[in-house]
Amino acid sequence: MHLPDRVSDDILKPHRDMLDAIARKDADAAEAAGRADAMTLITEFTESLSRRPAMNMKVRQPGA
Repeated sequence: MHLPDRVSDDILKPHRDMLDAIARKDADAAEAAGRADAMTLITEFTESLSRRPAMNMKVRQPGA
């Protein structure tokens, strides 16, 4: 986990790769790096949600 003002290099690498590809005007590389950057955000968001107390609650199934 990182602090709000400190983001690890491995978290920022896909974003930096995307910006570098845009600067080079390499659309294919920018698109691939953008997908990797989005997956990094999705993973962080999913992990954050899984640490919330509500994740331990039992959910009633519809119709049960």
